[in-house]
Amino acid sequence: MPDRNILTDRAARVAARWGLTLRDELQLNTSRAVYKVETATGPAVLKLYRKLHLSGERAAIPFLRALPDGIALRIYRTSPLHRAVLMEWLEGPSLETLIASGQTAQAEAHMAEVAAKLAKVRFKTHIIYRKTREARTADAFKAAAAAQAGQRRALYVKAADMLDDLLKSTTDETVIHGDLQFQHTILTPDGPRLFDPKGLRADPAAEFRLILTPPIGGLPVSDFAECVARRATLFADATGLDRQRILQWATVVWAARMVKGKAAPTGSDPADAYLEALLDLSLS
Repeated sequence: MPDRNILTDRAARVAARWGLTLRDELQLNTSRAVYKVETATGPAVLKLYRKLHLSGERAAIPFLRALPDGIALRIYRTSPLHRAVLMEWLEGPSLETLIASGQTAQAEAHMAEVAAKLAKVRFKTHIIYRKTREARTADAFKAAAAAQAGQRRALYVKAADMLDDLLKSTTDETVIHGDLQFQHTILTPDGPRLFDPKGLRADPAAEFRLILTPPIGGLPVSDFAECVARRATLFADATGLDRQRILQWATVVWAARMVKGKAAPTGSDPADAYLEALLDLSLS
């Protein structure tokens, strides 16, 4: 594929110019390439972007550079247009790996630790960061919800109204990681460290909109709700943020993801029960 060749060739040129040795290809698609590389002082990560206007990516570098040590990986070097980035290599398992091995409580505790540190960071410049997708496409979510039918429509409209209330009641915005998930945190020998941010501007409680909800799979609704409630309490306690707002952001984002691209159902959808549980938690 031409796009793959462009990024592969660019990686070789950047490596030669920066004195790097390409080792492992970690990711390669039409929009980006990621390599583990060897530098004069040890391993690092080289990330290359095909275009500059990828959603949220332009803000990732200033976001990482604004963080104190001990929260996320470090940026070593960038090309003038930020299409090539040399970053710290983090040694250790991801927190998602811990969850897969049955260490859910430990993974959640580590995430709460790094979230508490992140919540204390104050960013000087906000204008370079875009709002979250939910804040930018609230009307589209309302239209998609209204296109549903029956009980599903009632659930999604309730979630859309919740988003409207959240946006109207947001009095303070901050810069958030924007893609805070267990797979984006490495447990290093020195503690948990974040990577792969989007760098977005939002209600601080929106930081946890993706991480509260586990994959449903065959998970019973009661276990799903218990996990969401536990994580909301954990992150609220760690950051001092309002627990209900954390729950509400997770609810509206989960609903927006589920309704996207779906036609009005002819019957019940198993996912509706999970959304109903989220709404109950968010409104209790």
